[in-house]
Order: sequence, then structure tokens, then C-alpha cells
Amino acid sequence: MSGGGDSKKTKSGGSSKTGILRSLSFQFTTFRGNSASKDANGSAVRDSIAESCPTLQRQESLGPIAGVQCHGLMLKKHKRKNRGAKWNKRFFVLKESFLLYYAPRYQKVFGKTKIIDLHPKGLVPLGGCSVVSGGDIGKKHCLLITHEEFKTPIILCAADFKTQEKWLLALREATKV
Repeated sequence: MSGGGDSKKTKSGGSSKTGILRSLSFQFTTFRGNSASKDANGSAVRDSIAESCPTLQRQESLGPIAGVQCHGLMLKKHKRKNRGAKWNKRFFVLKESFLLYYAPRYQKVFGKTKIIDLHPKGLVPLGGCSVVSGGDIGKKHCLLITHEEFKTPIILCAADFKTQEKWLLALREATKV
């Protein structure tokens, strides 16, 4: 997993996630519908706030997809030891300042449910990262994500120039958080 979460063995033999995945798991909780909080008088506080705020109503109707700036298929360059690099197709989701990626088949699930899976193939924290258009690095329409703590830059490839520009703007905005 690029840039995220260490695993530590517990006494019982299992492993527990620490670091970024554990500390930010609260952001990717499952949406449970329109449950309302009650105040001291028993009235539904959440519903009254939502009625007066159309922005909140829109976010609640989206459930856990709220906060997703961009999503779609791209190629990710994977370097292998003692062999050449390989390009893997991945489904990417940009949520707040994190780039999550999944197997391409997850795109169908995401399209139907609009729910972000808590177990991505990888997670890239974008805080403090630099995102630049990579030109052509073995493929056209590449993006480079670099950070001083990454061993190597993360190289992504969009399908076309328009998609590359969309991701470039969204990723740069996410690095500012």
C-alpha cells in the first residue's frame, strides 16, 4: 500500500492497522439513513437543521459519497523488483485529502451503491504532496504525485487529456488541505 498504514502483530496472532487507515477510518463510515438526534425535549434536531439548510440536505442524500471530489479509472505504474515496470488498471476515488484505489471491478459497485469500501488496494495521503503533469512516461497523459517521504513518485496515467486535466486540478486542490 503506497504511503499508508502499518500492520502490527497482536498477541493473539492477528494484525491490527495503525497509522493513517486506523486514525481516519471514521471518515469512511457506512451511511445509516436519516437517523435523527434528539434534544432534551425529544425533538429531532437533525431534521430541523436539515430542513433549514439545503446544502446539508444534499449531502445527507448522497450518504458516504459526500466529500468525493473525483472518481474514475486510470492506470497506475507498479515497479517490480529486478523486472520492468507494469501498468495496472485501477479505480480511483479522491475523497478529501486521500486518494484511494481499488480493483477495476469496484467501479460497478461504486456506481450502484455510491459507498466507499473501507478496504482499498491502496491509499495515498495527499497532504503536502506535489502533483504535476508527467507528460509521457511510457504512456501518454501521465500524472506524478511526489512527496519527500515517498521512496518513488506515484505515476498515474489518464485515458485522455481532458481526464488528465480534471484529475490534475482535483489532486492539486486536495493537496492544499
